[in-house]
Amino acid sequence: MEAHFGRSAQFGYPGTNTRKLEWFLTALEQRERFDTLIVGNSMCEYSINPIELKRARPDIGPEVYNAAFSASSMIGGLRVLNALELAPERVVICASTGDFSAYQNDYAQLLVEALAERMPGPERVFADICLEDLRECRARIERALAATFAEVVRSADPNYRRKLGDFLNLVAYPERIPRTLDELGRFLATGRTAREALADGRYHIGYSADGFLGLEMLKPWESDEVFAQLALDPLVAFYRQTIFPDYLANKERFFGEAAAEIAKLQRRGVQIVIVQLPEYATFAAGEEEATGFRAELQNFAAKAGVKLILSDQFAAGFMADKQNFRDAVHVHEASSVYVTARLAELL
Repeated sequence: MEAHFGRSAQFGYPGTNTRKLEWFLTALEQRERFDTLIVGNSMCEYSINPIELKRARPDIGPEVYNAAFSASSMIGGLRVLNALELAPERVVICASTGDFSAYQNDYAQLLVEALAERMPGPERVFADICLEDLRECRARIERALAATFAEVVRSADPNYRRKLGDFLNLVAYPERIPRTLDELGRFLATGRTAREALADGRYHIGYSADGFLGLEMLKPWESDEVFAQLALDPLVAFYRQTIFPDYLANKERFFGEAAAEIAKLQRRGVQIVIVQLPEYATFAAGEEEATGFRAELQNFAAKAGVKLILSDQFAAGFMADKQNFRDAVHVHEASSVYVTARLAELL
């Protein structure tokens, strides 16, 4: 199970950005540093799997985390990294029109405010200094155990300690016995095996691995008409009414704010890569017609002196196939394997 999902996988989904932020901060406490961090909105959150990225490109470093947040913006993610003064080797920025809208940056501000509440004040700093030696001693003991007994008996990990009642449940209800890797992971981490189906049973979010959300489609799209009705037309209407006008009105402001946050990372020696993720072809064409985003993003990347990967580099055939998408702007777990592998080639 760990070989597939990684040792830090959460089964289920965070539900709120505040909880996902807690997961990220916990990961920071458990690891000495990150080699690659990924920021963006939900498009990024469902597209780039750190585990698959490391498999495809071991040279990018052993520690990769997807610090993207739903309904937020990559600017908020960059502010979080800068507030924490993180300096990974590289930061991959997923950029879309929504990332430069006030609508999504208002959500990003809530994320920054939640982080500010977690940042240590003078009293916390003093307490941390007093406990520093004790913490280091404990950390050394934990590392020694992890290198010996915990490697052999992974049940030593408190994340996997199940109550007796959980196992008795399996005895009483044999149909609940885990039969797949995600069911096993869900049972070990939560004591449950049942999947929570969303969107009238269309999909479920099975797990989160290093910040990536694994969304599994439970049934394919039956026809172009069904996909248009449920996954394309509502998003087109929303973006045309809200996101595209917002982007056009506020893009100069938010491109400027993004540039300032990127410059802070560059001063700490961080390599920056900007990625425009693939969207369903019909939506992508309408977005470009309404906003001219591609040229704006190219100009922005050139001024910032950073590498840019555009959506058409992920292959037009992929973007034209509705089965690769949960909706017009989000891929799902199976198609994220391709997106992540292709990104690994382009980095």
